[in-house]
Amino acid sequence: MEFLVIDVGGTFIKYAVMNDEAEFIEKGKEKTPNDNIENFVDTIGKIFDKYKGRIKGIAMSMPGRIDSDRGYLYSGGALLYNNDKDMGKILGERCPVPISIENDGKCAALAEAWKGNLKDCDDGLVVVLGTGIGGGVIKNKRLHKGKHFVAGEFSFIP
Repeated sequence: MEFLVIDVGGTFIKYAVMNDEAEFIEKGKEKTPNDNIENFVDTIGKIFDKYKGRIKGIAMSMPGRIDSDRGYLYSGGALLYNNDKDMGKILGERCPVPISIENDGKCAALAEAWKGNLKDCDDGLVVVLGTGIGGGVIKNKRLHKGKHFVAGEFSFIP
């Protein structure tokens, strides 16, 4: 089974087709639009179009405060045009496959807990340094999101 995995950063959107064991099959990158959500959705849509019919879904990491259960972005991090957007619904209209969206720092923590340096740990902390600063907390082998979805988010520390 193959999935389109997308990592949205402030500078680039990196993507890969991966299997369910997290093995890379194909990968690439596009410049992140810095102007508006329409161009952002168009960029994601063009990436999706390369692989539609082949993939079973999209797993996406993005900056910001995200309710991953709903796919709702309360804030878009460096991408201010993504503030207060129902991104799951917006992208689902353009890319009609199941879409999972999570904060990028939390995705890094999940990856480390699944296949990386935290796989044998009950508790851990991941710090991500990119266009912004992010992070994720693993507590009792599970992702800790916090009451307002900001647990581990160092970018909110003044």
